Parts: sequence; C-alpha cells; structure tokens
Amino acid sequence: MRRLALWLTFALVVLPTTLVSLVFSLFGIGWMTDSLRPSTDPMDDRHRLASLLLLGALVAGWFGIATLWRLFILLKRDWLSTRPHEVLAGLLAGSAVSVALIVMTPTAVAFVYAWPLLAVLHFGVEFAGRQPLFGKERAVWPATDPAGVGSRTTSASRRGRRRDTAMSNGFGNELPRAHRNTSPRAHARYLVVIDSGGFVVARLFLESLEQVGEFDAATEEVAQMLARARADGHGGDPRWDRALAGHSAAERAQARVYVLEI
Repeated sequence: MRRLALWLTFALVVLPTTLVSLVFSLFGIGWMTDSLRPSTDPMDDRHRLASLLLLGALVAGWFGIATLWRLFILLKRDWLSTRPHEVLAGLLAGSAVSVALIVMTPTAVAFVYAWPLLAVLHFGVEFAGRQPLFGKERAVWPATDPAGVGSRTTSASRRGRRRDTAMSNGFGNELPRAHRNTSPRAHARYLVVIDSGGFVVARLFLESLEQVGEFDAATEEVAQMLARARADGHGGDPRWDRALAGHSAAERAQARVYVLEI
C-alpha cells in the first residue's frame, strides 16, 4: 500500500504539477524578457520589479518541484539522503510559492495552487519518518561508528536480505553449492561507503581494487559487515583514484574505506 500511495501521489500530483508549471514558466519567461527591455516609461520600472519577483518565484518553485522528484526516487528505492537540509529547503521553497499563489489568486481557482501541497505533505512525512530533517548533516556513515548504520536501516534491509544474498554468501564467505563442483571465488577485501549523487551506497572491492558489488548502504548486511570491519582511511587516497574514478573529489574525500575479514 505504501508504494501504491507513492505512485498515486506522483502520478496525480507531482507529474501534473510539473507539466503545468512548465507551461506557465514559459509564459513567465516571455513576459520577463519583455519587461526587462530598456524603456523610458515609468511604469516599466514596476514591471521590472515584478519580473524580478517572478524570477525568484520560478527558481523557488522549480527547486520545490525538483525536490519532490528527488523524494519520490528516494522513497521508492528506500534510500537515505546525504543532504536532508536540501530536502527541507526544497519543500519549504515550493510550499512558500504555492501559499503565495493561493493568497494572490481568487478563491475559485486557489485549489489549483494548493494541489502540490498534497505531495509536499505526503513525501515530507514519509521522509521525516525514515530520516531526520533537522540536526547535523552526514555525508557518509562515520568511520568511528560502524554500528550506527544498523540504526538507520529501513524496510530496504528486508528486501536486501533477499536481493543481496550473493553479497553475504558470495563475495564475503562463499559456500559451495550442493552436488556441484565450483571453483572458489576471490573474497571481497574492501568495503567503501560513499555518497553517489546524493545517495549513500556500499561498494565491494577485491584485494586488486576490482569492484565486485554495489548496493544500498542502508541494508542490514552492510551494518553486519561494518561491525566486523576495520577502518582503513578514506577514498581520497591516491590508490583509489582509478577504482573510484566515477565519483567527484568531494565524494571520494568523504568516503570511508573498511577492510573486511577473510
């Protein structure tokens, strides 16, 4: 039911809001372009001020819409955000624009601008129930508190147990299948917890720094491995340049590297 509610809110609120906002934004940009043209008419000064206010409303409104899309992806995949303050700011910005439009609009059509607030309320409550919107921001799980990851696990951990069986029984400690001769696979040696575009992921590497797995860092299996792992610096070390080449320098600097037991 939870996922169905997410999809319904997205389809009935977020998507229509995005399309309607796109149409009105195009008209608004055209009006702003005309208003900012040089002119000696005193009325044009008011138009310029109004165009600047409209520009601010467009920026804040689209920030709010982008946040709703981002929250939909986060909630649908049971991921955590590494920048909850940005989520809160986006929800507040979008809500402020909706409220301003409601105040300036006749009552008969005000409900149109109140429609996006349904998604703000739904997604905001869902996200706040999984991850605090206030307090100190965290980019990745602290290297000194590996057990803390377990306290942040969500319903993804239950699916993770089924989805990541290959991780817990394969790369970490593979067991031979019954009645079949299989060649042993190399054990994963390193676990890197790193921000990837706003989502925290865990990546497994062999001793040769070849990646052999990637999954949501909020799963229970990650917490179990970190409880037995030893911290080994961060992803900004030069030896990780090639293995983490797909990440930005800031993401690599904040990443935490752990050595797994073999």
